[in-house]
Amino acid sequence: MKKYSNDLEELIMKLRKVIRNSREEKGFLCENLTVPTDNAGEKTQEIIEFPVNNLLFDYMDGKINDLTKTLRTEIEIVKKFGLYIDSGSLQEYDKVKSNMVIRLHNIARDSKLLENAIYNIRGDIALTVYWRADSGNTRFFMRMPKRVIGLWHLSQEKMIQDALNNTMLISPPKKYDVLNWLTGQEYIRDIDSASGWDNGPLGSCISTEEITFGAVAIFLPGIAEKIADIYNGDFYFAFPSQHAVMVHNIETTDPEMIKNSISHLMSDRGEDFLSYHVFRFFRRTGEVEMIS
Repeated sequence: MKKYSNDLEELIMKLRKVIRNSREEKGFLCENLTVPTDNAGEKTQEIIEFPVNNLLFDYMDGKINDLTKTLRTEIEIVKKFGLYIDSGSLQEYDKVKSNMVIRLHNIARDSKLLENAIYNIRGDIALTVYWRADSGNTRFFMRMPKRVIGLWHLSQEKMIQDALNNTMLISPPKKYDVLNWLTGQEYIRDIDSASGWDNGPLGSCISTEEITFGAVAIFLPGIAEKIADIYNGDFYFAFPSQHAVMVHNIETTDPEMIKNSISHLMSDRGEDFLSYHVFRFFRRTGEVEMIS
């Protein structure tokens, strides 16, 4: 990791040099601002000069300090958990693949974030590969860039499948009571249980053991097939957030009703948005289709 630490220091020095030169070349850019004052009971106005550029440069200095602190922390985490070896080269894939997991993103909203990511698509959702480090107190996630596929001589499909398998092991799917999940309670059942499946307006709530980013549960190996077996047929599913998925028996639920209920649930969860659409899992073929 020495190479990456040196690169970071060099980048910081260049940024600071740009800011310093800008200060010296441009000096102060002052604006005249009219400020109301009260002079012995009389309402008057005073003109003051406002140093716009200096405040901008100070702001940029602060942002660089914040960025530096974040990057140094992330480099230490990546070094500690062995994604890179000391020379700055990637660790062998077999030694780190058990840390690969999947997170879900909305393709349209997160298009910039996904530009250099490894993912495949289900409807308007990207199943995206992340590297995960767990220190016991905090969890750190980093999107894996496309270039590692060539460095590791892998196919994208293998890496995604490995990440799905690891996600299943690290945080297995669970079924939550809908109302308790909405209120932050942890009433859960094993997903293999055939009892307690709700066919009401909200459906049955599926997430992962860790809950955070638990909507991935529906795409984990064998989970959709298990749910189809319990319902004895196809089923619909939709996402109230990135953290859970609601599943519905197609015999007792209308897709438009699901869409309306999900829209209502998402009304105050903008930061957790994943998809407004309803999906259908076809038991006979094992395929997923976005239908509404």
